[in-house]
Amino acid sequence: MALVDTCVPDNLTVEQLRTIVSDAKNYALSHGLGLRVKENPNDDLLQLLPISLFPTPFPRNHFEFAKCIQTSVNKMMHKIAFDNSFLSDHLKQTVEVDSFTKSLLNVHTRVLKEGRSQEISLGLFRSDYMLNETPEALRQIEVNAISVSFGGLSQITSNLHRYIMSKYNPLPNFHDALPNVNTSSKLAKGLAGAWDAYGKSSAVILFVLEDVVLNISDQRYIEYSLFEMRPEIKVIRKNFRELPEITRLRDNQLLFVGNEEVAVVYFRTAYAPEQYDSRLWDLRVLIEKSKAIKCPSIHYQLAGVKKIQQILTRKEVLDKFIEPKEADAVYSTFAKIWGLEMNEEGDYALELGLNHPEAYVLKPQREGGGNNYYGNEIVQTLTSLRQSKQREAFILMELIKPRPIKNFTIRHSQEVTLTPDQVTSELGIFGVILGSENDFKLNYEAGYVLRTKSTSVQEGGISSGFGVIDTPYLY
Repeated sequence: MALVDTCVPDNLTVEQLRTIVSDAKNYALSHGLGLRVKENPNDDLLQLLPISLFPTPFPRNHFEFAKCIQTSVNKMMHKIAFDNSFLSDHLKQTVEVDSFTKSLLNVHTRVLKEGRSQEISLGLFRSDYMLNETPEALRQIEVNAISVSFGGLSQITSNLHRYIMSKYNPLPNFHDALPNVNTSSKLAKGLAGAWDAYGKSSAVILFVLEDVVLNISDQRYIEYSLFEMRPEIKVIRKNFRELPEITRLRDNQLLFVGNEEVAVVYFRTAYAPEQYDSRLWDLRVLIEKSKAIKCPSIHYQLAGVKKIQQILTRKEVLDKFIEPKEADAVYSTFAKIWGLEMNEEGDYALELGLNHPEAYVLKPQREGGGNNYYGNEIVQTLTSLRQSKQREAFILMELIKPRPIKNFTIRHSQEVTLTPDQVTSELGIFGVILGSENDFKLNYEAGYVLRTKSTSVQEGGISSGFGVIDTPYLY
């Protein structure tokens, strides 16, 4: 199919636009495409999740390639996670300057020393990509290893855009251009597989939650998909901070929350330092030592830190973990990344960032949106850290520059103007892997989500307020 510039119809009037926006909002809220209200989070209120009004064009060949390599990405993460010496060797400098990574590694080291009762881990990953415009190339932004979001809502978003296109802009073959997706069911299948591997029908799956859950629909759709698939599996939901008082290890390292034996622990929090205190670090150790299957285990979470991503851009390192053909395919998506160690290579990277800040993004060792530095922020940060070992807590990554595309972004209580936004998109491909070090029980690609943002902002996280959920229109 030829290049598609936009899915926005030509010559929209104000009245036509208002009608389309109203239809999109009503469809979204009628199907649970929403968030809790930040100012008043409770079970009685749901507001619109930020959405794009129309799908956004994305090349089919790059979309299919990203899906095709996801099982290799899953395997790469799995193999890294089970290589204890690799993790400790390559994070030893980072942990000197990044207290959160240090705490994660301390949990891992302590569990290895005291004994781990469960060798099986479950990974629900999301590998994020952007499409660079010149030269056209798919570039991996990161692999998210914990609390990956919006898999529960991608199918509803796709259905929304199918409805809007059918009613207001029925381009030729548009049904084929909007890819089918059932990510919530595929993620639920991974949780069910872990529950089966645990092997006790009375045990439960524990969803570990933030203090205030705003992204409620995303989480609940995965839970409800699991119920529809396997109604015999019981799910319990608990806030991270309430668990220390009610969580215990019993005989044979069985994990109990109250009187419920836990088969699978599914973290939808625990990815940022502010989500922990000393009690919760002790709790994380207790969970990791238990017989419950963790999603993710602590070593999966460590495999996802930015420093490991930077080390993998050395092809000879990547080749250790997956087969040559797989490594070639995955490596072809890697952006250029530099460490900022206190050595000649680190000094070179620092000067790159200082002299050409518009060409790079500075990233700390964090998951979740809103943590990165761009433009003048890079100059300010690197100038202040030039002589400090603290700079080793960051990586410098080339900035991907996608082709801007016209679309409308819709948010709660915001009026839409007749002038479309210029937007860029980030494609997330979900993956599921379940297994012990050398035995994969599951390994599959699990669908997609497209997140889109205005070119006027740098960050693209939906939960952090920058982006909208979207659907690719494949051409």
